[in-house]
Amino acid sequence: MIGHMLVVGFKTGNFALYSVNEKEVTVIHTLNMSDFEINAISINNSGEWLAFASKTLGQLLVWEWKSENYVLRQMGHSSQIITASFSPDGNIIATGGIDGKVKLWEKGLCFATFSEHTNGIVDLAFSKTNAVLSASKDGTVRAYDIARYKQFRVMTTNTPVEFTCMALDNSGEFVCAGAVDYQIYIWALQTGILCDVLSGHTAPVSCVAFSALNLLITGSWDKTVRIWDIFEGKGECEVIDHHSEVHALCIRGDGKEIGIAGNNGELYFWKLPEAEDHGFIEGKHDIAGGRGKFDRFTAKNNANNKNFNSISYSPDGNLLLAAGNSKYGCIYDLRHKVLLHRFSYTENRSLSGVLDKLNSKDMTEAGPINEFEIDEYNLQDDVDEFGIPQPHRPGDIMRKANKEVRANKVIYAQNGKQFGIVTTEGLLVYSCDSEERFLPLNLGIEVTRGNTVKALVEEEYTKAMILALQLGEDYLQRDVIIRVPDIDVAAVVQQISGAELLRLIKLLAKEAERSRELGLILTWVKEICKFHSKSLKAANEIRSLLRSLAKKYQELSWMCRENTYTLQYLSR
Repeated sequence: MIGHMLVVGFKTGNFALYSVNEKEVTVIHTLNMSDFEINAISINNSGEWLAFASKTLGQLLVWEWKSENYVLRQMGHSSQIITASFSPDGNIIATGGIDGKVKLWEKGLCFATFSEHTNGIVDLAFSKTNAVLSASKDGTVRAYDIARYKQFRVMTTNTPVEFTCMALDNSGEFVCAGAVDYQIYIWALQTGILCDVLSGHTAPVSCVAFSALNLLITGSWDKTVRIWDIFEGKGECEVIDHHSEVHALCIRGDGKEIGIAGNNGELYFWKLPEAEDHGFIEGKHDIAGGRGKFDRFTAKNNANNKNFNSISYSPDGNLLLAAGNSKYGCIYDLRHKVLLHRFSYTENRSLSGVLDKLNSKDMTEAGPINEFEIDEYNLQDDVDEFGIPQPHRPGDIMRKANKEVRANKVIYAQNGKQFGIVTTEGLLVYSCDSEERFLPLNLGIEVTRGNTVKALVEEEYTKAMILALQLGEDYLQRDVIIRVPDIDVAAVVQQISGAELLRLIKLLAKEAERSRELGLILTWVKEICKFHSKSLKAANEIRSLLRSLAKKYQELSWMCRENTYTLQYLSR
C-alpha cells in the first residue's frame, strides 16, 4: 500500500486496486493476470506502475493503471531449463526447457516464444542466417525464423523416435540429430527431407557435433566416439574407443581437435582428422561436489558428483569450460592441461548437493528429516480445542521432492566476451570483461534501437545518446558518438549524468584505444572534464580513461619520432 492506494493479489490470478480513505474503500480496477496464484506485488514510488509476479508460470507483469496499459510482460519457462545457445553475434540467447518452449532473450528480456513442441527441448542451434533450430523428445526438429517470429520447417523421421542431441553443419544446409534408438538422422534444412540415417552405435547417442573439416563427430553411451565423413565417406566411420560412457563432446574452432567428457570425470582430447591421442585431464577432483540430502554416504565416496555433463571450447581454442553434477564450473588452460579457475555458480542450500557435510541433527531413525514435509491439509486439523498444534501422525507426512544442483549445458559466445551455464536454477550468463556490469534497464517502451536511430536521424543527439547508453550495445553507442557534430558535444555531455555518464566514460576509454577518430574522442573527454570534473575526481572510470589516453599518447609519440622526416615532407 502506498498513500491512499491498496493493491491486493489473489490465488485465482486476479488483482484489485482500491482507493482507501477514512470513510470508505472504493474499487478502482479489478483485472486478471493469469489462472495461477500471484506471489508478489510491488508499486513504484509515484504509484503509477504496479508489478505482479507469479512463481508458477515464471511470469512478470508491469501495469500502468491510469492508462490501463501493459508496460512490461515477461514470462520465463514454467519448468527447468535444459539447454541454451548464443546467436553468432552473441546478442541473442535461445533457451529450451522441459515445458517444450523455445524462448529468445536479448538484454535479459524475452522477446519471442515458440510453443510448437509437445515435449521437452534437448538441444538448440543457431544458423548463420536468421534462424534457430530446436530438437525435442517429441521426435521433431523445428526451425524458426527470428525475423518473422514463426516456424518455417518441421523435420521428422519415418518412425517416432526420441531425440537426445542436435547439430548444424558449418554451411547451415544440413541438420543432424541423435536419438535413443542408436541412430543418427540427417536432414536438408532447405527442404526438410530426411537425407540419411547413420547406424553403428549400440547405445543411445548422447552428443553430436560438426567440425570445420566437414566431419560429423558422435558420442554414445556405448563407450565410443565415431567420426563420420558424411559428404564423401558414404556412411563409413572411424571408431574411437573410450574408457567410459560419453556424456559430452565439443570441437575446437579450427576443427583440428575434439574434447570428450565421460562419466568418470576425465577429459580426453584427440587430433582430427588423424584421430590421434592428444592428452587428457583428470577432472573428477575439480568437479567433485557436495553430499546429496538423501545420500547414505559422504561426498568423497559419491561417484555421481564427479562427472561433466557439458564442455565447450573458447572461441580461440585456448580454454575449455566444463560443468556437471555439482555446484562448480571449471575453466581449463589447454596449453598446459591444467585447471585455470574453479568457481561456484550457486550457494542455494535448498538444493541437494550444495553442502559438503550435512547437519547431523537432521538425521532421524526414519532417515533424513529433509525427506519429509508436513501435509498442509492434515496440519490444519491436527490441533486441540484451544488451537494448539499436536504431534503429527505418520500418515500426516509425505515424501518431499528436492532439486539436485546440476549444470546441464555450458556455452561460449562466438565473440568470446561471455559464456553461459544452464543450471537447476536457470541460465547464468557470465561476462569475460572484468569491467562489465549488468545495469537493469529503466522500464519504458521508448528504450529501443529503433527509437535511438530515429532520434539520431532527427538530430535529437542527447536523447539518442541516453537511449544508446541505456541499451548498452557497443556498436550503437559508437555510432552515436561518431555522428554527433563537434558543436553539439558540449550540449549532450552537459545533460548526461549518473550511471549513463559513467558508461559513457567507459566507452570513451575503449574507443581511445581502438578508434581512428581520436580528435572526436578528445572533444568528448574535454567537455566531460569541463562540466563534470568535480563530481568525477575519485571515479575509477576516469582513471581508466586516463590510462587509455596515456597509452595512446605513447604509441603516437613513438610513431612520430620514428617518422619525423616523413612527416616533415608530407607537411610541406
